[in-house]
Amino acid sequence: MTDIESVKIELKDLSSEMKDLSSRFNKLETKINELYNSIVGNQKLGFYGLVERVEDLETLTKKLTTLIQNLKNRAIGFSLGFASIFTILYEVVKYKFFK
Repeated sequence: MTDIESVKIELKDLSSEMKDLSSRFNKLETKINELYNSIVGNQKLGFYGLVERVEDLETLTKKLTTLIQNLKNRAIGFSLGFASIFTILYEVVKYKFFK
């Protein structure tokens, strides 16, 4: 076997390895794109990514927190109002009937 033939054989081996590596890189690129789309999303397809979902959940959490705080404030106000009315009625009844 001559040097030229051995070089040709090595080139064929390298070529097949390059094709194999190229196909692996193409598969990796596809997987990386899928990961990117799942994290960031794809606006063209209307797919929301994890980042947008987290932002939506944070907005929802803020809204629910303010709603709960408003309900607590209303409950406190109602309790104070009810206690005031009850105290006034108690004092009126005590003054009228238990002199």
